[in-house]
Amino acid sequence: MLALYLAVANLEIHAASGLRTVCAAAINALAVVIFAARGVLDYKRGIPMLVAAIAGGYLGAHGVKRLDPQKARLGILIYAWALTAYFFVRLAPG
Repeated sequence: MLALYLAVANLEIHAASGLRTVCAAAINALAVVIFAARGVLDYKRGIPMLVAAIAGGYLGAHGVKRLDPQKARLGILIYAWALTAYFFVRLAPG
């Protein structure tokens, strides 16, 4: 998502990171509601994952503030394109 926002929306790294966080939170909250309504949540494993995700998001937000926006943007885009190329090569027939 972050690479998409940086490439298409021409946002700065900080704005793109914030937008990604809001979108990811909304998507995950909807998934939790659906899974909880169906009774398929494993709370024993889910609660520690929730705590770790919140801590990671909090620490990640502080880390992103320290990055130079242009270098971070370039690094994220290079990583996204390299990963995409890797998967295309790996899954290519023959």
